[in-house]
Amino acid sequence: MPTRRREQIAEDWRHLSADQLAERTLGGDRGVAKPLVTSDGQAFDLQPVQKSRIKRNRWQRKKWQRRAARRKKGSKNRRKAQQNAHRYQRYEKHVRYDYAHQTSHQLVVNDTIDLYVFEDLKIANMTKRPKAKRDAQGRFLPNGRKAKAGLNRVILASTWGTVVSFTRYKALRQGKLVLTVPPPYSSQERAVCGHINLDSRLSQAEFVCQDCGHTDNADHNASVVMKQRGIKKLLEGSSRSANGRGFFGS
Repeated sequence: MPTRRREQIAEDWRHLSADQLAERTLGGDRGVAKPLVTSDGQAFDLQPVQKSRIKRNRWQRKKWQRRAARRKKGSKNRRKAQQNAHRYQRYEKHVRYDYAHQTSHQLVVNDTIDLYVFEDLKIANMTKRPKAKRDAQGRFLPNGRKAKAGLNRVILASTWGTVVSFTRYKALRQGKLVLTVPPPYSSQERAVCGHINLDSRLSQAEFVCQDCGHTDNADHNASVVMKQRGIKKLLEGSSRSANGRGFFGS
């Protein structure tokens, strides 16, 4: 039923022009430094005090995990230490969950927006552990496991998938729509001229088009690219996305 409802909404909007849709569409770029930046210039992230408390709770959780490991298995003291560790872990989970709800709510209650467009990210694949590597003698080689584990933690903590999932069902309640589009080269494509150059992304925050010379915040430029790709996808009415996951994504 939800898919049929989304298809009906999409069909109702296809009679609009690209310019008309542009006035009612919001693109979103998800990143590590900033969890979400939208095409209207908004940036969504945890509050500084929440980040500080999460950092302190992580330290406390590790402390109680170490204590639990040193205590006798099956003992009452070991169980108490494990419960304390879980308590500090739940705090971060609840904060992230609340952030996802508040962010999705703020997006959907905007009366000027009817279409939301995000990258179709395969988060499960992006956070897989790197495969072990061996040399000719069978000894394990460095594979960047620690660095990848740190990146995975940041990606999962950014609640990329949760924000989009919450926005999707909340938008549908109000007759709005969420689309996902292929992400390749969105960080290197200039939103205005469409020029793609790997050298245009000078840093995490700086984007300078190597063709027209226009400068912009890199995340904001990518969010506008998402918006344009979403409008094109809607008007073309393609039944499947580029990776075969369906018109509306997962």
